[in-house]
Amino acid sequence: MISEDFKNRVSTCIKGLLPGTAKTAFWIMKLTVAISFAIMLLKYFNILAVISDVMSPLFIHLGLPGGAALAYVTGYFVNCYSAIAVAVTLDLDVRSMTILMTMVLCSHNMPVETAVQKMTGSSATRAVIT
Repeated sequence: MISEDFKNRVSTCIKGLLPGTAKTAFWIMKLTVAISFAIMLLKYFNILAVISDVMSPLFIHLGLPGGAALAYVTGYFVNCYSAIAVAVTLDLDVRSMTILMTMVLCSHNMPVETAVQKMTGSSATRAVIT
């Protein structure tokens, strides 16, 4: 049997966490919908095809289609959620999605970490290379 004290603690925890959780979920939804809409427009106006054609020679060596470049660049400069939003619109297979998301996760925070390294007195170039 569950005690009244336990019920009160759980209720208090839920009430305390719900506003922050809802705010974060809404932020992620706004970001994902906006980026998905932008990608849809890029596809509609054939801009995505041009980007894919330009980036295809580089990304083919990584085992990815050229369109994955847009997801990678978005993930690099914005965040991982935006890369996911772009990648979902590209109809990638499981292998390609795994390669792309591994690349994004390894590099998504590179600009921030490079700035932090520079502030500590380290060489920014050396931080990027290593």
